[in-house]
Amino acid sequence: MTPATFSDVYGKIGEPKEGLEKISNYKEVIFWSFSRKNYQKTNWWSKTASANISNKLTIRTANTVRKIVGM
Repeated sequence: MTPATFSDVYGKIGEPKEGLEKISNYKEVIFWSFSRKNYQKTNWWSKTASANISNKLTIRTANTVRKIVGM
């Protein structure tokens, strides 16, 4: 199975909700950020499982990314 591309994710989940989410990409990495306080109001929350794309994603928190890059 091939990983999802930015276009795949954006196409399935849609545009981020203004004021709640931000999305950007860099090379093969998609950065989707949101506040934990408003997590359940985001498109990410409501659409990842139902959009049939979650099986192509690997999700990491900021803390995990910091550990991976050795910060």
